[in-house]
Amino acid sequence: MSIFRGATIQDVVRAYSLTSSKRLGSGYLAVYDRFGYRTEPDGPAVEGGHYFLRVAGHRNKNMPA
Repeated sequence: MSIFRGATIQDVVRAYSLTSSKRLGSGYLAVYDRFGYRTEPDGPAVEGGHYFLRVAGHRNKNMPA
């Protein structure tokens, strides 16, 4: 997937899936970085960044609190 310079995480999710983008906007989904920290959708998407969509509020036992 190619993303333009200055794209936000919301832009990346929108390019990936319109349905996921709507769920992210409604608060059903949340974006986490590769370390397991929740990331704001209006934050910058960095080159080489790894982001994961998960249901908001659900903790994965392998992720930090």
